[in-house]
Amino acid sequence: MKYDVAIIGGGFAGLSMASILSKKGFKTALFEKSQVLGGRGGYIEKEGFLVDYGVHLLRCGAKGEAAKVFEEIGKKAEFVEVGKPEIFIDGKFKKFPSGAMGFLTTGLVPFGAKFALIKVLLGGLKADLNEFYRTPMEDFISQKIKKEKRRKDIEGVIGTLGGIGIICSDLKEASAGELFGFVKRVSKSKETVGYVKHGMKHIIDTLKESIIENGGEIKQSTPVKKIVIEEEKAKGVETDSEKIFAENVVYAAPLQNLNEIIAEENAPAEFMKKVSSIRPTQGVGIEIALKESVTDKAGVIITSDPLTMGCFTSNATETVAPSGKQLASFFYPITDIKKSKEAIPLLKRLIREMFPNIQDKIEWELERTFSVVDGAMPTYQQSYLDRPDFQIPSMKNLYLIGDTTKGIGSGGDIAFNSALKCSDLLIGELNK
Repeated sequence: MKYDVAIIGGGFAGLSMASILSKKGFKTALFEKSQVLGGRGGYIEKEGFLVDYGVHLLRCGAKGEAAKVFEEIGKKAEFVEVGKPEIFIDGKFKKFPSGAMGFLTTGLVPFGAKFALIKVLLGGLKADLNEFYRTPMEDFISQKIKKEKRRKDIEGVIGTLGGIGIICSDLKEASAGELFGFVKRVSKSKETVGYVKHGMKHIIDTLKESIIENGGEIKQSTPVKKIVIEEEKAKGVETDSEKIFAENVVYAAPLQNLNEIIAEENAPAEFMKKVSSIRPTQGVGIEIALKESVTDKAGVIITSDPLTMGCFTSNATETVAPSGKQLASFFYPITDIKKSKEAIPLLKRLIREMFPNIQDKIEWELERTFSVVDGAMPTYQQSYLDRPDFQIPSMKNLYLIGDTTKGIGSGGDIAFNSALKCSDLLIGELNK
């Protein structure tokens, strides 16, 4: 049997592209090595709780990239708004600013520094992002604010904004273009983050159903061992049991692993060297199931030193926890995964400082170590301009999607956006 498209990887990107192509009538097969779909956006069901694989709020909510995929395939996602973000500082919760007025009135920076903060943010909103993708955020601030004291006054807030917006709080590393791209999209959509009723299960199940009802095939527990390439053209894929022929092949997994299934002689050496060195975001997380309510907070909860973030997802949608119980998820990004054993106790301590009565109400906890959170950390060295495009040079029918490619946004945004963009590209070729 020959397919129009074979897709390797059943995460957000692979599922999205398979659903779009099958909806358009193309014979599509998706191969996922795991027993379950969703990849890093997956979930588990445990004792009545729907537990996402880490914190998975959707930037721009009902106007974000996931919503655009659903619109493309004619499906509806029931998005829910989360509450306003709050930062825990000096033993108290305070509003984290959003919008120009919020930053102008915030108590998180000295009064004299507020106009410096606004100058930086407005400068970014007005800027051509292409000019600043390769600029560290620290350099952008220095260009706008000459006084060192004023820079120091505002760097904490901007770093925290980078942390929650693009999961990169280090201003020496964070891409100014990536951070202001996030700010621009949020300003336009009027919604910072959102969630979906029934959590990531709803996203994954809906995409799966769309693929199947439109004649697509999903092969779970089927790792692809090799992309078959002959005369600089992808011919299909090989699994443990068979060779599958396809007119086009789409690789929808982290590009750092591409060399495991493509022979060295079949791809440009410089390209393979580049993708294998992409730095991901890493971190640790804790999911907490609670016997009873601890708080009514429904927005993103932040600490700045160190940067952590979390959310009581069951306060945004009651569908993810049994009646009367709560579900919370917290994440602590770290740059060295070897320090995860030290990071988890620190994250637990911060949670207990924020919610002193939480300990006695814990039903169970899941501790997680994430070697890959977002496939490409949005630094000035691997921003939108420098992430790999959707095709391997010299090989027109081998496509690349996922959060290590040239999609817009960060993490899951890139996964959904890359599927939309690459689908347009591939459909154009298929219709020739």
